[in-house]
Amino acid sequence: MGFEVNPYNPCVANKIVNRTQMTVCWLAHDLKISHKDPMEATKFIMEMGQIYGSEMSVTRDKAHKYLGMDLDYTGHIFVKISMIKYVDKFIRDFPEKVTTKSANPASDHLFDISEDNPGKLLPEGQAQDFHHSVMQMYACDAQFEDRNFLLDNSYESTRRA
Repeated sequence: MGFEVNPYNPCVANKIVNRTQMTVCWLAHDLKISHKDPMEATKFIMEMGQIYGSEMSVTRDKAHKYLGMDLDYTGHIFVKISMIKYVDKFIRDFPEKVTTKSANPASDHLFDISEDNPGKLLPEGQAQDFHHSVMQMYACDAQFEDRNFLLDNSYESTRRA
């Protein structure tokens, strides 16, 4: 299709169509397409439709929900991006009461593992809740590439104890 993958973000690809950049962003099966000319976006959507057929759904509007973000294109020269609803839902749905605050989730002992006493594994249901929560935080962090949280969440996502 002639797109060039962005070397800084492998989930973004660009190509020039009619002297204007078309950008496609994706994560798993979710795509976001942008181009100055709506007809060029339509052509791309039709090409995707030939590949994915009825499995594909399309949303075209001035406001979108994409990967937990609310994207609002109603302004003429800017876009508003918010994850407030996503974070609010994450906090409401968190399986345990949150009682403290932290500027950084990494404690001084985050990577300390005792080989002699590896600790108890969480019960299966609690372990699933833990991993679900870590992945939600990871998705939120990844949107903004917050280096303070990405390492912590990457490590935490491998832990079950």
